[in-house]
Amino acid sequence: MLTSTVRLLGAVKRQKMARGSTTRPAHVVLPLSPNHGAFGHDGLYAESKLALESLMDKWASEGWAEYLSVCGASIGWTRGTGLMDDNDAVASGVEAYGVRTFSRPEMALNILGLMAPAVRDRCQEEPLRASLDGGLGSVRDLKELIDRVRKDLNGTCEVRRAVFNDAVRDGSVVGGGVAAGASNDAIEPRGNLGFKGPVLPDYEGEIRPLSKELKGMVDLDKVVVVAGYSELGPLGNARTRWEMESEGAFSVQGCIEMAWIMGLIKHHNGPLQGKQYCGWIDAATKSPLAEREIKQKLESRILEHSGIRLVEKEDNGVSHVLHEVVVQRDLDPFEAPRETAEDFKREHGEKVDISAVPGSTECHVRFRKGAVLRIPKAVVTGRRVEGQLPTGWNPRTYGISEDIISQTDPVTLYLLACTAEAFLSAGVTDPYEFYQYIHVSEVGNCIGTAIGPVRSAKAMLNGRGVNETVQDDILQETFHNTPAAWINLLFLSASGPIKTPVGACATSLESLESGYETIMSGKAKMCLVGGYDDLHDDVSAEFRNMKATVDAEAELLRGRAPGDMSRPTASTRSGFVEAAGAGVQVVTSARLALDMGLPVYGVVALVELAADKAGRSVPAPGIGLLGNAREAPAQPFAPSTLSLAYRRRRLELRQAQIDEWQREELEFMHQEMASLRKLHHVPDAPEYLRTRVREVAAEVEQQRREALATYGNLFWKGDARISPIRGALAVWGLTIDDITVASLHGTSTRKNDSNESRIVHEQLRLLGRSLGNPVLAVCQKYLTGHSKGAAGAWMLNGCLQMLDSGFVPGNRNADNVEKDLEQYHNLAFLARGVQTAGVKAFSLTSFGFGQKAGQAIGVHPKYLFATVEQDEFVRYQAKTEQRMRRAYKAWSKSLINNDMFKAKDKPPYSAQDEVAVLTDPTVRAVLGADGEYAATLDDVVNF
Repeated sequence: MLTSTVRLLGAVKRQKMARGSTTRPAHVVLPLSPNHGAFGHDGLYAESKLALESLMDKWASEGWAEYLSVCGASIGWTRGTGLMDDNDAVASGVEAYGVRTFSRPEMALNILGLMAPAVRDRCQEEPLRASLDGGLGSVRDLKELIDRVRKDLNGTCEVRRAVFNDAVRDGSVVGGGVAAGASNDAIEPRGNLGFKGPVLPDYEGEIRPLSKELKGMVDLDKVVVVAGYSELGPLGNARTRWEMESEGAFSVQGCIEMAWIMGLIKHHNGPLQGKQYCGWIDAATKSPLAEREIKQKLESRILEHSGIRLVEKEDNGVSHVLHEVVVQRDLDPFEAPRETAEDFKREHGEKVDISAVPGSTECHVRFRKGAVLRIPKAVVTGRRVEGQLPTGWNPRTYGISEDIISQTDPVTLYLLACTAEAFLSAGVTDPYEFYQYIHVSEVGNCIGTAIGPVRSAKAMLNGRGVNETVQDDILQETFHNTPAAWINLLFLSASGPIKTPVGACATSLESLESGYETIMSGKAKMCLVGGYDDLHDDVSAEFRNMKATVDAEAELLRGRAPGDMSRPTASTRSGFVEAAGAGVQVVTSARLALDMGLPVYGVVALVELAADKAGRSVPAPGIGLLGNAREAPAQPFAPSTLSLAYRRRRLELRQAQIDEWQREELEFMHQEMASLRKLHHVPDAPEYLRTRVREVAAEVEQQRREALATYGNLFWKGDARISPIRGALAVWGLTIDDITVASLHGTSTRKNDSNESRIVHEQLRLLGRSLGNPVLAVCQKYLTGHSKGAAGAWMLNGCLQMLDSGFVPGNRNADNVEKDLEQYHNLAFLARGVQTAGVKAFSLTSFGFGQKAGQAIGVHPKYLFATVEQDEFVRYQAKTEQRMRRAYKAWSKSLINNDMFKAKDKPPYSAQDEVAVLTDPTVRAVLGADGEYAATLDDVVNF
């Protein structure tokens, strides 16, 4: 505690002297103590601490100023340290006498504060002593106080022990056993199955400080928010994936959800094994399962059959191909139906002889020498490792009917299950509820895909050729827009924009951009966005031929487990791991979310797409996305419009002008009415006046919107001095230093990870990111694999979960980050998760074959809430809490009844009202007595 500290400081001083380093003194925090023998029986502890205080005088007398700055920290009672273990029990009693004790994190934060620049600067002038003792040093007779508290504590324990033992004896005499209050039965842990919305920020502590600058500064109709999200992937849904990503293990509730998804359990309510039972049962044995038993008994099976793993097929590692063989001699004849025999003859001509079988409709068929046959064979290609859906996933678990299952491609089923859960996460139990607030033409669908319904395409192209049974309408299921169309057919019945982005691995970002632009342009107020894709042997083989995916056999020979084969940023990365699944987000305008009480998981501040330069390689990565940081050459001063205070002043001036214009128009209107009355030209003067007043009000509203666009949401548009990223952040009063997280595409390929890190680093450098403040890089694909079309949607879900929790997960497979990435100092590549003080904003980047690159900037919802009045936020809070309670109830029932998916049988209007509803934008639906939302000409809300 003493000599080693002095030696260490001396060594630092000598090294600085030898190097001539006299301008950057090393900052030293001395661990002092108020315990100068007051505790007693602690050896030379007090002497060592007292001796350390002399170093503060030696700083001046021995001339340390050029090399060291000194700050003494008098550290108080810190609970949970080895030194204080024996005294922790009496800490609360000591605090009753006015002493403040500290937890380890609290004291660590206090000490960290002594390293702040302001403290360091002062300590370079003279040593400082900081009292962090919580009043411990001012207590007289501390040892006597501690002994008294300990004696009182022991006395209390003795009394409680005696009372307990007496109760046990009473229970034994009265009941013949242990008293009810002293039961030895352990409390049985249960899963806290939760379907919760985002944590709403505290208005006073988090929103009000922002409100002063942000209130009224945006047009809420031109702000896009994420109101719901879901996913289906190798680790189940978004909640179970986040558990594994953030904690590295499934909780009890996580295991319950995974077991439900995998069909390992189901809910039972009724007679079972001779008695009534309500709860979970093993789907195979029908035996009851307590919730804690689900984790104990099924977790190993869940882990084995979820996540990235060896392909679970008997023929994993082989590819089935047709081998052409020329017959070397006439073969023995065989019988076949006449029609089939004639087909053989038609194909092979003289190389086939056919003859009728006497007394039968069959024919003898003989292949002659020279006939060409194609015989199936299994070629060894090597085992594959992929991020498959959890084994046992079944659309019937979600309530999808047999007629839909038999008709559609598997990716459509993934999408239907995801969409049902996305609506629930938005607190929407009936999608037709949207039509109570917006018109059917204001609901959009922008869900896309990279490869599309590949199994249907395979069946159409090859199925009939190998004589397989193929449905007659298979063609419709091969189109890339069909799965999204099924969403409208079975859920929405909307007449709004429907777009089908196809952007390879950047599809979900392109989909988000489509939804964002659709809402910003006013074409819709709610959109579904996201992506989906499947796994297929042929596609996997072609990725392998391109050397894009990891060589599983080589990795296995190196001793790597399947879960370690996706290693973004690692020096040993060797290709991505394919995955399957879907991801869906419900995006709306902020105005609609606030009006409906929809949960706001995040604000979409910006979405941009970019292509790249000329070349000859379709998959080659480029740096076109750097354009999101494009700005005119640096000027001496930053544009005034970047200041919220400046924009607010200009907006208030413009609003005053609008108010003045309104007053003048109303005055002119009354003068006009007086003139018209004199001329007797107004048959219905009151109605004419009301019409003109409404016109003026509409014009005022339009002018206010234009003013908000000019000084709020879109102030940076068209200004070459302000980049899209800087402008999008500045709308919310944020800067480039406020981006906490960069969620990287991070495929685990050599070129992508280096190229992407370079782009994000350069963007941050060009926009002035402070040195020593790197963004935390998140590479989700180490855990999920690469799902192509759904990849960006999964990443976005993870970003929303980071906004909500403040936790930034690490890349646990980054065992050795590539040295070449060290030059990108604006990024920190984490191997372990970090709990931050809060994520203000994130950047998300995604790249796809065919020069597709996308980037999204997201912002925490508290910045949106700061733009509205407190009363409106309070009303919104009440609505969203009520909405999420209803959604939780519906979700819980869906697990029990297996009916999360509920298909619509009819549109929200009658056949005779269809034309009128579609052509009247003011029509709204109402909730009928039957619990259904519907719009009719007789019962409609008009505005």
